[in-house]
Parts: sequence; structure tokens; C-alpha cells
Amino acid sequence: MNRSVLTALLLAASTAATACTTGSAIEGGGPAPAPRRSTVITAEEIATSQTATAFEAVRELRPHWLQARGPDLITVGGRLGAQVAIDDVIRGQLDELRAVHVGNIQEIRFIRASDATTRWGAGVQGGVIEIITKR
Repeated sequence: MNRSVLTALLLAASTAATACTTGSAIEGGGPAPAPRRSTVITAEEIATSQTATAFEAVRELRPHWLQARGPDLITVGGRLGAQVAIDDVIRGQLDELRAVHVGNIQEIRFIRASDATTRWGAGVQGGVIEIITKR
């Protein structure tokens, strides 16, 4: 194989790999959608989800937040899940999310256990799903 053909093949492979890893385009020629920030759900994301409660929004947009966390922490169901805070106040278990209408939400954040413990103290070893309401 001559040098110019090899160079052209390498350039084509490099260009294809860069496009795949950077997400620079999607089928149809448009820009790729912005990646979701894994620890934040914005009001804009919630609006596109067509859900009614905070629980439904989290279940649809970040279902991994609802998984139990914390090995060796025994509760009903086996493992400890996240606690729920609304405007910086711990309110309780995940069922609290069902009582918050999405129209009242500015942002939902997942706070990892280490940061949650620093902020709220013991009892949040499964992390915290924090709702910031519109004011």
C-alpha cells in the first residue's frame, strides 16, 4: 500500500473516531444533544418529561437515584435509599417526592452520601435527593 493511501485511511479513521467520541453530530446532521448532568435535573428537563410529580420526574430522568445505596445499612427492603430534602430541610424517605408537583420545582439535585453527611449530619448514608422549589 502506498504512503498516500495509508495516510488517507488513517486520517479517515481518526476523523470518524473523533466524531464518535465527541458526539459532534447525530444522524440527520444536527448537533448532538447536550449530555445530562448526572447530579442535577433542571426545570427545563422536567418540562420536557411530561411528568406530574418529583418522583415521576426522577424515575424517568435519573432512575439510578432511586436505587438503594450503602452496603451494610439494613432497613426494610434490605438497603438504605436516599433521603429527601426540600429547600435544604430533610423531609424523609423517597415517598416525599410524590407530594411535590413538578410545577413548583426549580431544580432537583442528588447529593452523594459524603457531601450529604457533611451538610445534614448522620442519617443520610444513602445520599439526599434535594428539591429546590421556585420562589
